[in-house]
Amino acid sequence: MCVKFTAFGEEAVQHSAEILRERFGNVDAVSKGTFDVVTEADYAVESQFAERLTREFPEHQMIGEESIGQSQCDTRGFCWVMDPLDGTVNYASGVPLFAVSLALLRDGLPQLAWVMDVSSGEIFRARRGGGATLNDRPLDAGPPENSILPLGVSSGFIYWAITEGDGSLLEEVLKHFRKFRIFGSQALQLCYAASGRLKGTISREAKLWDDAAGSLIAEECGRKYTTFSGEDVFPLQTSSPVWQGKAIHSVAGIPSVHEKLLELIASTVSKAES
Repeated sequence: MCVKFTAFGEEAVQHSAEILRERFGNVDAVSKGTFDVVTEADYAVESQFAERLTREFPEHQMIGEESIGQSQCDTRGFCWVMDPLDGTVNYASGVPLFAVSLALLRDGLPQLAWVMDVSSGEIFRARRGGGATLNDRPLDAGPPENSILPLGVSSGFIYWAITEGDGSLLEEVLKHFRKFRIFGSQALQLCYAASGRLKGTISREAKLWDDAAGSLIAEECGRKYTTFSGEDVFPLQTSSPVWQGKAIHSVAGIPSVHEKLLELIASTVSKAES
């Protein structure tokens, strides 16, 4: 992958983090739908990235969470996918757990990825076929499968699990994994699954900008990443509604955890449909 693309992405993430730090603790949030909010910081980060991209690589496409209605990508060529502020509710509430997520896709497949925990300064990076790093140090496959670690879940998954099958899915997942964590940032949860801080993570409401970077980081660490039905998410086809913001319904984790989660989901969905 072109060195210029890597340098551009690195600089963009660092600059975006500076904007978020400057505004942290002094923003107002506005609701933009169920379970979701947006702040002026989201727009500021995304707009500055779009301007920089237009100057540096005008032939490239872009999808940003806040500009999904104004821009779109397809499977041809290069497309940058950005979540300018993953964890907006945390950010707007003064909780120092939020991230900038950026991925470069080529022909619908993530090639480069960055996820930066803005408060801690931790930055996860990945290059397809080149492994993943945390603060420039290689990330290996992580802990043994019997390690005592929690499972990352999203609030949307919990809501769906309660309403789908009268909560039986949530009960079964809790019985098997014992401990849940909701960090409020899907990108960071994918990175935590990649780096061995979580056994895995599951989200019902994740969108392309939530998963594009974190999924590559996870896969480069030997994690399995698929939809609830076990299908590969990438490469995205031109006709895929994921380009337009359709939820992915994603599962990621060490192979045994990934397999168990798919098994529990399939069992619950089967019961609900019968």
